[in-house]
Parts: sequence; C-alpha cells; structure tokens
Amino acid sequence: MNTEQKKQLIKTVEQTSPWERIPTSVEGVFHVKAPEHKNIQSVFVELNPSLRGQPIKKRGVYLKNSNEYEAFQELFNNQKVKELLDVVSECYGKQRSPRIEIWLFFMYDFFIKFHRFKSYIYFFLNKIIKKKLQSSSNK
Repeated sequence: MNTEQKKQLIKTVEQTSPWERIPTSVEGVFHVKAPEHKNIQSVFVELNPSLRGQPIKKRGVYLKNSNEYEAFQELFNNQKVKELLDVVSECYGKQRSPRIEIWLFFMYDFFIKFHRFKSYIYFFLNKIIKKKLQSSSNK
C-alpha cells in the first residue's frame, strides 16, 4: 500500500461513524471503525466472503493485525478442520437425504409387515376354505 492509499484510508476512517463498514477493492473485505476507547481509535479488517452477491455471515471475522490473520490462516489450512466440517455438514447439514432414508425404511418396514400380515390372512383363509370344502364334501 503506497502513501497516497494510506492517506485516503485515514481520511475515510475519520469521516465514518463507529461500526460503519467501509468497502475495499477486494470483495468480501471491509474496514470497520470501532468506537474510540480512552481516546484511542481502533480499526478492524472484516473478512466476510459473499455468495451470489450476499455476505455469507451476518458478521464476518474481525482482524486487528497480521498475527491474527496468520493464526486464522493456519486454522483454515488445517486438514483436520476441513474433515470436521465435512462430517458436520454431512450429518447436520440442510440435507433431506436422512429424512428420505427414514421414510424409505418406514415404507419398507410397513410393506414387509403388511406382506407378513397378508400371508397370515391368506394362510387362515386357505385353512377356512379347505375346512369348508372338506365339510361340504363330507355331507
């Protein structure tokens, strides 16, 4: 960042009100001016990527310095975090497949039980019909 850009940033921050988001040239990256505390001005960088023009989260990740950025970057690059997110997304994401699986299991269970029940009905009806036929043939 050159000196002219730094001066422009300082001027923009001074003219904005606290908690106002100042867009940058990078999509999903904002400057956020915090209220003064003991006459010390704070400015954060908010990271909030957008999807189809809408921010992913209501509030993004607020960073104060490059150390915080590097710490988050290390977490984001950790393969175990990605694996954990995949499992959470698979098990608890907004998917309808578990409901469909439950419905299919219910229907399968219902038809198996109904088929067994139907078999019992046929079995008893056959017995009754055979008895009727035997009793009518004996007369």
